[in-house]
Amino acid sequence: MGFAALNMRLLMLTKRQSTLELQLMQISNRRQVLAIASGELGESIAELMQEDKEMAVIAYESQSAIINAQDSLLESKQKNLETELKAVSNEVESVEKQLEKNAKQFAIFG
Repeated sequence: MGFAALNMRLLMLTKRQSTLELQLMQISNRRQVLAIASGELGESIAELMQEDKEMAVIAYESQSAIINAQDSLLESKQKNLETELKAVSNEVESVEKQLEKNAKQFAIFG
C-alpha cells in the first residue's frame, strides 16, 4: 500500500477506534444507571416491606429481573465492543508499523 493509502487507512481506523471507545463509555454509563436503579429499588422495597411483605417480594423480584436482563444485554454488547476495539487497535499498530517502514524506505531513496 502506498503512503497516502496507509495514512487514509490509519485515519479511518482511528475514527473507528474512537467510536468504539465512545460506545463503551456509553454502555458503562448505562450500567451505572442500572446499578443506581437497583440500589433505589432496594430502598423502595424496604419501605414497601413495612406495608405488604408479600407484595414487596413480588415487586422486588420482577423489577430485579428486568434490571438484571438489561445489565446482561449491556454486558454482552460491552464484551463484543471490547473485542472489536482490540482488533482495531491491533490493526492501527500494524498500519503504524507499515507507515514507519515506508517512511524509512522513502528516506533511503530520497
